[in-house]
Amino acid sequence: MSFEQVIETKPLVKDLSMQGKHLQRIYSLFAKDKVLVLFYDDISDDPRGVIEKVYSFIGVKTEFTPKHISKRVNRVVLSDLQEKLKKFGLGWFIELVKASPFSEWIKEAFHKKPKSKYPVLHSLKKTFEQDTLLIEDLTKKNLSHWR
Repeated sequence: MSFEQVIETKPLVKDLSMQGKHLQRIYSLFAKDKVLVLFYDDISDDPRGVIEKVYSFIGVKTEFTPKHISKRVNRVVLSDLQEKLKKFGLGWFIELVKASPFSEWIKEAFHKKPKSKYPVLHSLKKTFEQDTLLIEDLTKKNLSHWR
């Protein structure tokens, strides 16, 4: 099935993406102070601050900093090239590059957000706009960049 067909014929896919709706349901079952809501953008922008929130939420000391807290791992860069290298038995080369001091620079230089191939995404954005507003209301976080 194409992406468009899945969206049109499998309502569960869209429903599972309605984070505000599900967060509202979670809040109906648990007190808000018993639920920790985190956003990927915050993890990406301030990993140390997010880990401190998690530590504080679960009631452990906040001093520990994981070794790789600011290092991106498993980001796929040039996936087609990586697949070809693996086919030729050169998967070890990928691991060598990942372990090199230049790996972060290479990832940043070659990682570009793909342009959407799916016109249906524009209509989905409208569908999710109300859900985004609900998330904003529930979390008191400005998510205007989602719209």
